[in-house]
Amino acid sequence: MNDGNTAPLSPVTEDEMSHVRQVFEKAANAIVQASDLAVKVAELSKVVDALKAEVENVRKQSQWLDEQLTRVRTERDEANAKLHSQSFELTEAHAKANDMVRIHENDTRTIETMRSEINTLRMDRDNASYAHLEASEALTKANAKLDKLKEALGIVDPVPTKVDPQPISQGEQPWWEKERSQG
Repeated sequence: MNDGNTAPLSPVTEDEMSHVRQVFEKAANAIVQASDLAVKVAELSKVVDALKAEVENVRKQSQWLDEQLTRVRTERDEANAKLHSQSFELTEAHAKANDMVRIHENDTRTIETMRSEINTLRMDRDNASYAHLEASEALTKANAKLDKLKEALGIVDPVPTKVDPQPISQGEQPWWEKERSQG
């Protein structure tokens, strides 16, 4: 059956048959490998879908972590501002306390000076009281002598006043001040 367009067929040799068998085996193997490949592609598709879901989950976690980080930074900034404010208030309180200490020390020095002046005034008062006592005793002796002289000279009007010196207690007026205020 030769239609003139094809060359006459020659008998097939064993090598050619072997070659054809190899081609068919490769084709059969390719079909088997194609179905294995389809199974692997399906498995890889599932893995890719799982990875996509995991990537989406990681993206959501990353977004949540970004929000948390922003919140924490805001809280940190607020805490730093509060700390700065409290530090400023503490510095002011320390300054006020130091001022109060200086005022207290100044008041203490003033009190000590006043106590010293009071002690000096008390000593002056005691010295004046002692001098007054001595002067009163001297006056009493002088009055006694004067009375004797008046008697000796015949003066009838002896001085009836006798001064009895008394120490002045604290807060009490001396006798001459009492006489002035009464007289």
